[in-house]
Amino acid sequence: MVPAAATVGITVLVGAVVRRAGMKLFSPAKVNTFLKITGRTNPPNPMHTMVSQFHTISLGDWVHISTTDDSKDTLRCDDPSVPTDERNLVLRALDLFRRKSGIDQHFHVTLTKRCPNQAGLGGGSSNGATVLWAANRLTHFGATDDTLAEWSRELGSDLPFFLASRGAALCCGVGDEVLPMSPEAVGGSKGMVFVKPSFGLPTPAVYKEYMSGAGPAPLPLNDLTRGALKIRPELAQLARDMEGVMGLSGVSMSGSGSCLFGYGDPRNVDEFKAKYPGTTVWSDIVPVFRKSDGWYGGGDASSSV
Repeated sequence: MVPAAATVGITVLVGAVVRRAGMKLFSPAKVNTFLKITGRTNPPNPMHTMVSQFHTISLGDWVHISTTDDSKDTLRCDDPSVPTDERNLVLRALDLFRRKSGIDQHFHVTLTKRCPNQAGLGGGSSNGATVLWAANRLTHFGATDDTLAEWSRELGSDLPFFLASRGAALCCGVGDEVLPMSPEAVGGSKGMVFVKPSFGLPTPAVYKEYMSGAGPAPLPLNDLTRGALKIRPELAQLARDMEGVMGLSGVSMSGSGSCLFGYGDPRNVDEFKAKYPGTTVWSDIVPVFRKSDGWYGGGDASSSV
């Protein structure tokens, strides 16, 4: 029988090794399979309320996080367009963890980006949620996922979804009220195709145009496309060509855009991309979900074509 003191020593040693080794985690993007604007919150800071189905997908980023003895967090990213200062939700999430937990621990994070910016896929929110979950594990603080989700509301309305569900939920309010769904309700075999045009769409601008009233008829299943089409009317033709040229069905926009998605096995991809220079197409995207008592798996099912 191992003495109690030795057991504690082994636990501490194992914990220390885990912390020094760090963690490599998949940080999945999300898709809004439908989004309905339902109203606005009350002043002084009115925001649009919604009901939307979210689920996580096999397109996403990779986060490598480890503890450091340095007196500040550091963030490196392979995409030079991504800020690596306090504007990034990764660093803001780590600061939030220290404030809420009272643990004076700093971290080094390497971020490998695959999820496009200003696409409506929640890539930055996912990164923030991922490091918040990892910091809790690496320090053995022991906050529940629901507690982490509640903390994360201070950083943005999309973060709670990644923490409070297994990767499928109906989100209400301003998007931060998460009603988890079973993964079986989403399914995992239906392939999706995502198209990111050469431009992005800033979320505030899309909401502003939506608020301004009448505009083009929105794409199916997403009210915010009315605002997006005012800024970028060419999205309408892009959606039509996703159906007519690539043969996809159910084409719509995720979140506030600019990324569009559809279902099926794409054809004539080279012809489509020649018509829309700078556009990226990802095929064979499938839902991914959280592991039991763990984080999201995935990241190997998506391909850029």
